[in-house]
Amino acid sequence: VNWNINWRGSASYITGAHAMKFGYQGGHDIDSGTNFYNHTRVNYRFNGGVPNRLTMNFGNWRNDQHTKHAGLYAQDSWTMKRGTLQGAVRYERAWSYFPAGQGWDGPDLFHRDPVVFDKVTGVPGFNDIMFRGGLSWDLSGNGKTALKANAGQYVQAANNQDRYTTGNPANSFARTTNRNWNDRDGDYVPDCDLMDPAANGECSQWLTPNFGSVSSVSEVNPAILEGWGVRPSDTQYSVAIQHEVLPGVSTEFIYHWRTFSGFTVTDNRALGPADYDEFTITAPADPRLPDDGGYPVSYFAPNKVVASDNYVTFASDYGHQSQYWHGFDINVNARLRQGLLLQGGTSTGRGIRDNCEIVDRLPETLIVTGVTQQRASCHVTEPFQTQVRGLASYVVPKADIQVSATFQFKPGTGGIGGNSTASNGASLDANWFAPA
Repeated sequence: VNWNINWRGSASYITGAHAMKFGYQGGHDIDSGTNFYNHTRVNYRFNGGVPNRLTMNFGNWRNDQHTKHAGLYAQDSWTMKRGTLQGAVRYERAWSYFPAGQGWDGPDLFHRDPVVFDKVTGVPGFNDIMFRGGLSWDLSGNGKTALKANAGQYVQAANNQDRYTTGNPANSFARTTNRNWNDRDGDYVPDCDLMDPAANGECSQWLTPNFGSVSSVSEVNPAILEGWGVRPSDTQYSVAIQHEVLPGVSTEFIYHWRTFSGFTVTDNRALGPADYDEFTITAPADPRLPDDGGYPVSYFAPNKVVASDNYVTFASDYGHQSQYWHGFDINVNARLRQGLLLQGGTSTGRGIRDNCEIVDRLPETLIVTGVTQQRASCHVTEPFQTQVRGLASYVVPKADIQVSATFQFKPGTGGIGGNSTASNGASLDANWFAPA
């Protein structure tokens, strides 16, 4: 069950030249859930009708997460003879916690003692001050050409995700485990002592050795959970010029720039750069690939197996990381006689991101959920993509009926992809590649 409760209040003061507003916004995001299992607390997996694995589960497990935020803001719009100046400042604080009572009150099949957690703080407090502003200026003084500019900073929304869930004890408790099952006598009953973690009878050992206890969790730099200006954010800028071509017809050109900050990384301190080997495989010759394929593709892989010792901290502790997007819009608006309205335009842009300095020190950042990304993926320049859109509406005289139509062309974010496992020294087979 999820609740997203918000409240706000504001007051405005408007004069001939000014429009001032002061306000408060608050919110409480609650994520409360219970995982229910069947009365046996066991799930079974079959392959072709033959059992091969079972999963042991703790009883009905309760998980509660709470995130709150509060903000104060002040803004003003000041109109002069040929221009309008807008400015705003906002202070926001966000924090999270996990209330007492999470867990499972037992007793149950696989644990005779209850597991109930006390209240725990997740994010003690993010504090941010953000500024936003804009300017519109009549260049010619006749109201036909306007120059506009604006800038603003926006922090990550406060919700029950990302850093706000750090430290939740209910998430770090190993409440399920798999074990392989060889049903030798074909009776569909696991003939083994399920509470014995070692292999016995028809069952393998617990595949999660710490089942029924707190699992290993990543150590987190407390500095990423509290303080001023540490929350992920993006800053946006735009410059525009608008011109009246004919009475009722205007064109507009806008350039946008959006940059991101507040990145974190996970460092497996059990491995260093020397513990990874870089290897190269050759993409197949295939006309569906860029430049018809045949190019080398490099990856990193660890050269030894060790227990993880993960540490989550600022990406800037290991090097430079950047991400931004920029692009431009072209719009045309026409309000013609007899209620005919025409609007249309294009949006073109691309994103660029780079964390190669960090990859050199932390090759493990290229391994995401067990999938190894290409070495070259540390720097990505996306191709420019263009959207086209338009609309028209018309009011039929005398009948007073409005008819309208819209059009939009929006390209996708990427092509068809696939994953493959390549053996040592092998090239990738062409059949897993698809058009980019």
